[in-house]
Amino acid sequence: MVYNIDSISYGNNLFKHFLAAFSGILGTPLIIIGYLCLGETEYAYVIKSKIVSSMFFAAGLSTFLQSLIGCRLPIMQGASFTFVTPGLF
Repeated sequence: MVYNIDSISYGNNLFKHFLAAFSGILGTPLIIIGYLCLGETEYAYVIKSKIVSSMFFAAGLSTFLQSLIGCRLPIMQGASFTFVTPGLF
C-alpha cells in the first residue's frame, strides 16, 4: 500500500495500535484500583468498572480528536504510568 502525505488510513492501523496500547490503557486504572481500598463492598464492582470504562473513553476520545484536528497520524492516545507512583504515595 502506498500512502501520500494527505492520505488518511484509519481502519487497519488504528486496530493495530489499539491492540498494542490495550495493556497500557488497562494497566493504569487496574494499578490505581488496587490502592483505592474498595474491598468487597456492595458497589465496588460498579466503581471499578466506571474507572476502567472512563479510561477507555478518554483514550478513544483523545485518539479521535488527535486524528481529526491534531497531526492526523494514526496513533493511540492512552494513559501514562508516570503519575501512578507519586499519586499512590
